[in-house]
Amino acid sequence: GVKNFEDVNHCLLMKFVHKLHEPTQLPWKSWFLSQSADLDSDSYLGQLVRAELPHYRRVTTILVGNGTQTSSWHDRWLLGNTVLASTFPALFSYCIHPSVSVATFCASNQPIFRSRLSTAAADDHHLLLDCLATFQLREQPDRRRLANASRAQFTSRGAYQALHPVSLAPTDGMYIWKMKLPNKVKFFGWLLFHGRLNTRAHLPHRNLRL
Repeated sequence: GVKNFEDVNHCLLMKFVHKLHEPTQLPWKSWFLSQSADLDSDSYLGQLVRAELPHYRRVTTILVGNGTQTSSWHDRWLLGNTVLASTFPALFSYCIHPSVSVATFCASNQPIFRSRLSTAAADDHHLLLDCLATFQLREQPDRRRLANASRAQFTSRGAYQALHPVSLAPTDGMYIWKMKLPNKVKFFGWLLFHGRLNTRAHLPHRNLRL
């Protein structure tokens, strides 16, 4: 029942990443974006943001508005639980700017891919255009939600639950500690559940012989 403190630390750091993707204006956010609009600052905060971006993208999904805060290749915005970079790897290898936003990607006012696509990349390009046929940008800002609950606001607790989903079925033995029993009975049941009782059958596993 003890939390993974490494993941807890990641979830707390994800708050900074989430605030950078929100439309709310904050003094430190304005300063950070003035230093680097593409989140590639060499400052300590910039290094933290780059390190946490993969974790943040893994636990969030996006309802695209104007597309300015959504990565076209690395965020989950078009194909449900997958990203374009992994769905169309051949086409992604020809991408000139891997960190391009959805707004820039859909604007088509500058080259996005290198010329002379391979056959596989051209096929991926046609499939991607079919997926984008019904997609339209909107005036409102992009909205990010936790992937395990599409309407839930981002919180560090929710992010941790997304990384460590709790099974509804009592298969992990934690239900033993919720029973109204004496502590010594609970402890006995916990040892029994994990096969830690000092019975004859378990003595050989401890290099003990009678």
